[in-house]
Amino acid sequence: MLQKWSLGVFAIIPGILDDQVLVSQRWDDNRWNLPGGGVEEGEDEDAALVRETREETGLIVKPVELVGTYTHRGVSTVAFFFWCDRLAGKLVDEVEGEVRANRFFPLLVIDEWTKRGMFVERQAKMIKYALQGRRGVHLGSGGRVIVPGIKLEK
Repeated sequence: MLQKWSLGVFAIIPGILDDQVLVSQRWDDNRWNLPGGGVEEGEDEDAALVRETREETGLIVKPVELVGTYTHRGVSTVAFFFWCDRLAGKLVDEVEGEVRANRFFPLLVIDEWTKRGMFVERQAKMIKYALQGRRGVHLGSGGRVIVPGIKLEK
């Protein structure tokens, strides 16, 4: 039987300081992650990213570059991560039922949260690669990391 995969999109939105990015605290499990969500039937990835980011943060963004992708076989998802420019809007603090808080944090804080299970590990890796200027990264379901120009990592 053919397996149906869903598509997800996530925004990497830099802060004023070089190593900061916008992250959202989820309503359902209190974990922090990047703003984003599912691509609806017939919707482009770019349009889904703009819609999801606005719904969750109040910001209007423009996807500038595809940083990378990851696959998650457990939930049959392929996720796309985009580096985004902030165009307009006012950052909202809370979206009932979805987001408890939106904040800009440095990578060091995100790394610490990841160690404590408070941040999605694959997203933390993607943020790290994005801040290093790497593009074309793929994180596989089995933990394999493919970064162009770098020896394969496990």
